[in-house]
Amino acid sequence: MADSKFRIDETFAPADLAAWEALIEKDLRGATVDSLRRTTEGGLPLEPLYTEENTREGSEFPGLPPYTRGGDAARRGWIIRQEYSEPRPSVARMQIEHDLDRGVEGLFIELGLSRGVRILSPADLEEVLSGVDLESRDLCLSPGADFLGVSCAFFALARARGVALSKLRGSLGVDPLGALARDGSLSSGLRGVYREARALADYGIRETDLRVFRVDTAPYAEAGATAVDELAFALSTLVAYLRKLVEWGHPVDEAAPRIDLALSTGGEFFEQIAKLRAMRLLVSKVVHAAGGSPKAQRLLIHARNGRFTKTRRDPWVNLLRSTAESFAAAVGGADSVATAPFDIALESSDDFSLRIARNTQLILREEARVADVVDPAGGSYFIERLTEEMARAAWEVFRQLESAGGMENALKSGRVASWLEETERARELAVRSRKRPILGVSEFPNLTEARVERAPIAPELIDADRGRPFGNEDADARQLALMELSRAIRDEDPSALTESVIRALEKGARLDAIRVTLDDGEAILAIEPIKPRPIARLFEALRDKSDALLERTGERPKVFLALLGSVAEHTARATFSANFLAAGGFEAIEAKEIDEPAALRAAYLASGAKIAMIAGSDARYSEALPDLTRALREASPLKVLLAGKPSGEGERDEGIDEFVSLGADIYSILAGLYEAMGV
Repeated sequence: MADSKFRIDETFAPADLAAWEALIEKDLRGATVDSLRRTTEGGLPLEPLYTEENTREGSEFPGLPPYTRGGDAARRGWIIRQEYSEPRPSVARMQIEHDLDRGVEGLFIELGLSRGVRILSPADLEEVLSGVDLESRDLCLSPGADFLGVSCAFFALARARGVALSKLRGSLGVDPLGALARDGSLSSGLRGVYREARALADYGIRETDLRVFRVDTAPYAEAGATAVDELAFALSTLVAYLRKLVEWGHPVDEAAPRIDLALSTGGEFFEQIAKLRAMRLLVSKVVHAAGGSPKAQRLLIHARNGRFTKTRRDPWVNLLRSTAESFAAAVGGADSVATAPFDIALESSDDFSLRIARNTQLILREEARVADVVDPAGGSYFIERLTEEMARAAWEVFRQLESAGGMENALKSGRVASWLEETERARELAVRSRKRPILGVSEFPNLTEARVERAPIAPELIDADRGRPFGNEDADARQLALMELSRAIRDEDPSALTESVIRALEKGARLDAIRVTLDDGEAILAIEPIKPRPIARLFEALRDKSDALLERTGERPKVFLALLGSVAEHTARATFSANFLAAGGFEAIEAKEIDEPAALRAAYLASGAKIAMIAGSDARYSEALPDLTRALREASPLKVLLAGKPSGEGERDEGIDEFVSLGADIYSILAGLYEAMGV
């Protein structure tokens, strides 16, 4: 009979960290363990080895504060909640109905007057949601600054269907600071927008079970925020909204559950897992400090694949990115997950990309059975330590934000924008040198790829698909309703404003007319918006120049690539050089094993290229240069490049304009080639 008390940790002699490091250094053949240490983009240390000594004692259980290991120990999995922003209501309806019939469980709909699904009336919203059961389906709205009008259109639609508002499930998505960050303005200023938020919050808490506020980090994530900064921005925004709700008379235990969060997952797999776990820990800490009960400390987190990592070029690689990011969201314990279509960086998504996005989650949950384990990352010394260090770092940034007046002041003063720009400058250096490679764009690009094209949606098609009439009242009744709304704006009872907006919509008023009425007398608030900075934008701009030349002249820009010596001698640098040139959209015209200066010059002239590049071994360079370079120079190329580093000795490097090697700023070199060509 097997020994039921067998324990593997008692079978082997214990080994401490020093013993493990000694074994590592033995394999490193002279290098030290320190050579393996790294830092994350946000400055967190990454050790080559983690042991039990790296973790805190007394790790908590899933379902208990601070919820690092998950908010619900009994729950298995997450809600498959896809996001929709198709501007035409009728097309958005078809996408939603198709997805709901094939595995999607929750909806996250971006909509408003000028963003996402464009709606002007409750009837437009009815078109979008005609196939959605409002009582059983969890629906998250993302209305930007149009939150009062859109939410009231949602209430008016529910009334028209005979659905009690108390039966609605989901979130209204009120996020005025997020709207300010993304759009750079609030048409009614912060005073007006918080007046509307208070009216909706008071009404929503009294009449519904819906979550009202949302902390959405998309504007910051799309601008390239690090995981640490994204957490800090989210926490400071959460505190701002929680303070407002308490100020408006809602106790913490009532207010906190009316806030949810939406985070973006990016490319650093383990960091994204730790980020979601750290977010729960930090939220619990803040709500606890505010006097919230354990139940109030548990807020719902929606995780989406961020747009920041998605590329227009070779978008098929986005399939892999989205899969990894969705997996990280699932392992990190998100309550709902949205997988981005692979063509999200293009104008619009087609049925195939939507299908693959939906099925990615179904495979993760139903076939890979990721949901069968609560907190799959729990017990990993690495993840546990990274979670703790990330939470501590984010807390320090959060304290800096709060000491400077909170997220509102940080946005208005430009501090958030400056923070993100500083991060971007550091990241850009890594992108330009390919220390941070972008597969299919800066690394292993395919110049002959078949472009994935998505036609832009004409504005007239959008306008023709909205503005459906709602209600049976005449123009006079609509005007009276808007006058009543104007009076309600000045009413001392904030919730009267929400009811007035609902009545105006029920009498046929449009959302744009309601927006004008709400803005009347308020001063606009304008700041510099937080601009999206897709990670691939620099190299994709170079490829755009190449495509423009191809369309105008019938051929891409060429570079004559002289490969010196035998195949064995030049293969490594030949591959490196062709990859380098393709990253900028240049076609390599190869000339192999031409070692005579006159023959090389003739081959260059025959190629039709205006730029030359030499690739071979260092030994071959010592033999053939500078004679070959001089021969090329006689043909007057715009530039001559060499694959490799400068020698620093003798005449070998004479006539070379640029040296292309690992770690070099290849973006600047490629951009310089276009500049030399006058493009």
